[in-house]
Amino acid sequence: MFVFIYVGLFLLTMITARDFNKIPGGERRMFVAIVLSLPFLAVRILYSILSQFSNSKTFSMMNPQIWARILMAVIEEFVVVIMFTIVGLTVPKFSGDVARTGIQQASRGSSPDSGTAFQTYRAQQGQQAYQGQQAYEGRQGYQGYQGAGPELGSGRPDTRAVIY
Repeated sequence: MFVFIYVGLFLLTMITARDFNKIPGGERRMFVAIVLSLPFLAVRILYSILSQFSNSKTFSMMNPQIWARILMAVIEEFVVVIMFTIVGLTVPKFSGDVARTGIQQASRGSSPDSGTAFQTYRAQQGQQAYQGQQAYEGRQGYQGYQGAGPELGSGRPDTRAVIY
């Protein structure tokens, strides 16, 4: 099963390699890490296959030679994990496509309540609702209540509210 997954990963990597120039700068490091990890994964999968299907005592499941396991399994896993950890910590946060949508997207790993995209979206929705209310009031000819009038006990009529 791992062999099929590895072949699929290898094919997808080769397909993506054709469009390497279109990958954003920070994301290129991730692609390079994937390409560099392929040989390490191949050796690790080869060790797994040999330990399962080989009659050699070197790759035996019950009593393997420790150096074969260290050189073909453990070191490969360490190198791949360290490589992706370093790349993951150095890739910049995703900011979205502000130019196309006009809304700043939330960065990876943030919740909608704490992300700037949610706050920006709420501000835009509030602004649209306010503009819609102004348009409605403009059609009705109502300017709104703008000061203290007889309702609040000032004793004088409110002359600023105009109803047509």
